[in-house]
This record gives sequence, structure tokens and C-alpha cells, in this order.
Amino acid sequence: ATDPRFVWVRENQRDCINICMNEFSYLPVDKIIELGRDYGKELDDSLSKSNMIEQLKEHVCSLSKDELDTLSKIES
Repeated sequence: ATDPRFVWVRENQRDCINICMNEFSYLPVDKIIELGRDYGKELDDSLSKSNMIEQLKEHVCSLSKDELDTLSKIES
């Protein structure tokens, strides 16, 4: 089941994702890797947790609105 904190509930999905990512440091590494896959990014697991989160943030910021819309429909 999807954690309700990560459900997109705002019009500006990128802002919502970035706010949720501030909580990622509390997640275990395997969950961060899983979320990376959900966003279409294979994270480098040799990095520290904070660097993996930064890698994921950069990837999400590079996504277009259409790509974010597609991801939100997959999660629904």
C-alpha cells in the first residue's frame, strides 16, 4: 500500500514531492531505493542515504509535468 504522505494532493506536484522528500531521511535505505524505482530512477546504492535522496530529488526536478502526471496516474 502507498504511504498516504506520498500521495500527490496538490496541484503543483513537484512542490508536494519536494515537501515529502524532506521526510525521506527518516526512511530506511531500501524504501528510498524502492521510491526511486517508483519515480523511474535506479539509485546508486553505493552512495550514502543523504546522497541517494539528493540524487532522487535531482531526478524528480528533471521530470516534465507530463511525466509527473503519468507517474501520479500509476500510483492512483
